[in-house]
Amino acid sequence: MSGGGSIERRCTHCGDAFRVTPNRAHEAKFCSAQCRSDHHMSARTDRFQYVRAIGPEQLAQLTRGQGSKFWGKVNKSGPVVREGLSPCWEWAARIRKDGYGTFKVMTAPGFHKSVSAHRCAWMLTDGPIPAGMLVMHVCDNRACCNPSHLRLGTNADNMRDMAEKGRGKGGGPPRTRQLVERIVVLLMAGATRALVASTCGISRATVDRILRAERERASGTEAA
Repeated sequence: MSGGGSIERRCTHCGDAFRVTPNRAHEAKFCSAQCRSDHHMSARTDRFQYVRAIGPEQLAQLTRGQGSKFWGKVNKSGPVVREGLSPCWEWAARIRKDGYGTFKVMTAPGFHKSVSAHRCAWMLTDGPIPAGMLVMHVCDNRACCNPSHLRLGTNADNMRDMAEKGRGKGGGPPRTRQLVERIVVLLMAGATRALVASTCGISRATVDRILRAERERASGTEAA
């Protein structure tokens, strides 16, 4: 019922009645700014809990349903980063700061779950990822989604692989001739310096320093 030129509405959040002017009746949903804030916060919490409750089997099924969209974001003509391996299939969409690609899997209308691109690639070709298992890169190219370059492993397997290859947070791998040669090979194969840095587990600034040192070493050899 209206009165005094206002119209009665029910708050979407608390259910209390409130009155608004006719020109705002079509957009009025909340009785106060606090109810609006609480409602949106509750919706975000429900969404977070729903997404977290998705298990490996369901996530793999949802990912398979969006396979064509996923593979459309993959460049299958990437560089060969290691002798004996086929070309990397590089993620051509959003890349996180840590070098991994990320894909938003739609879990329900209006609900998405961000999943690492290489994990999506595994689920699309090999099925669910068992709980507690990681998807590891044989090529060490974090942007790679080539199924033949991926394998499952535990966290211990990953740490052991990092140690054997000289990767990790302790300043990256040692600057051996092998590392220098690998950097040169990657660049000659068309890889960007950012990709070289991600693949070799070092910063882009380190790649630049190594290349600068190599140029200086080559110049010194020629002068001698």
